[in-house]
Amino acid sequence: MPDDKDTRARPSILGATLKTCLAIGFLSLCAANWLTHGFDRTGMSRLASAVSRDIPDPVTTGSLLERSAGATALDPCALPRRR
Repeated sequence: MPDDKDTRARPSILGATLKTCLAIGFLSLCAANWLTHGFDRTGMSRLASAVSRDIPDPVTTGSLLERSAGATALDPCALPRRR
């Protein structure tokens, strides 16, 4: 007569993977929630506001405002050939 342990079916790999992914997702959500509540949002917004007054917009650099940079035309055919 077979033992009760032998007659039980093994869990499927899909079910185990799904349970593992759900557990990891839940723990990640809890960790992200715990981390975001530890920040001083008003202090960080005041700091960002103070820093942004001193630093120019990073999208526009001084070289884009010059005429020489705007007048430059790149010609891919003028590149020297590789050897």
